[in-house]
Amino acid sequence: MHGFHNATITKENVFQPGDYLEIASDQLSYAYSKEEFNDYKRKYIDFDPDGTLSQGQRVPPRLRRVLNAVQAELKSNSDRPPINLQWVYNWYFKL
Repeated sequence: MHGFHNATITKENVFQPGDYLEIASDQLSYAYSKEEFNDYKRKYIDFDPDGTLSQGQRVPPRLRRVLNAVQAELKSNSDRPPINLQWVYNWYFKL
């Protein structure tokens, strides 16, 4: 895939039947139902451009477990890159 691609991940029935979670590159949104989500009655957790939580933001332990499960699912269903450039970055910047 070439170019910029802004993907979102959605999940329903996260903590209770009918609730809705959406994960985007810069924000996590949660609502007690899909209808509330569509009516913008959401709770937000914002991320800085480097992927860290914005100042004063916190992720509750229950939600952290959900995010870890989503991450594990993505890793298990993703192909490994043909080459790993992380070591070049580390070597160049002497990390």
